[in-house]
Amino acid sequence: MKTIFDYDIKDYSSFKIGGICRVAYFPEKDSDFLEILDKEDNPLIIGNMTNILFTDGHFNRAVIILNKNFSNAFVEDGSIIAEAGMTMPALSRFAYKNEIGGLEFMEGIPGSIGGGVIMNAGAYGTEFKDIVDEVKVLRDGKILWVDNAECEFSSRHSIFQNNKDIVLAARFKGEKKDAAAIKRDMDDFHERRISKQPIDYPSCGSVFKRPKDNYASKLIDDLGLKGRSVGGAEVSTKHAGFIINKGNATFKDVLDLIEIVKSEVKSKTGIELEPELRIIEE
Repeated sequence: MKTIFDYDIKDYSSFKIGGICRVAYFPEKDSDFLEILDKEDNPLIIGNMTNILFTDGHFNRAVIILNKNFSNAFVEDGSIIAEAGMTMPALSRFAYKNEIGGLEFMEGIPGSIGGGVIMNAGAYGTEFKDIVDEVKVLRDGKILWVDNAECEFSSRHSIFQNNKDIVLAARFKGEKKDAAAIKRDMDDFHERRISKQPIDYPSCGSVFKRPKDNYASKLIDDLGLKGRSVGGAEVSTKHAGFIINKGNATFKDVLDLIEIVKSEVKSKTGIELEPELRIIEE
């Protein structure tokens, strides 16, 4: 297991914002988590950092990073078990190679499997709650499987946001499907993403949750807030639901811009926008 002290989280963040954390661990197997927890109190666990705004001050907690170091997948009885650090597009491609359908929508989501489970990620009409059979977790020093019903999935929510379980892996339902048909759907989802989202700039994806009977991006767009900026942070002119880093944006720049957008939407429409991204500070 690799361990790096004084790790610069900025280089790893998809937003390219972040400071120095005291220590970063890169576990490679389940037992590594037990080793970390023996010496660290309340470490922060992060995946691909595609929905996280991380403080650019010094971060004194330990950080556990799950990426390529913890990203194995295999087929078992027609379903796929994938470790938490695997990215969603990588799992989509793994399913394609094994002619297993139902996971094509992940091609359009850049996050990790662990993060997807925790926030019940979804796109194009499918969410994790629709395809997850069970989730492998570390709970109170023991490894166990939690079935779908126990996960309490709802809109961008799961029970893992409220308890101390560490998500290690998930088992996904599969259906046999022609590889060519899977590839067509994956290509379609990929094209939709690059045509509608500002992938040329660092960001953390959709900033706000979808309000009831409306869309955050539409509310922001209708109020003419595209292009509004604070420092290096800007509401994307391509997709109003994104805040992008135009260059050297700070943690405070993004927080201030989020508050401006929330305030404008609240005062003009009465709707209270709720951030979807995770904000990590001391």
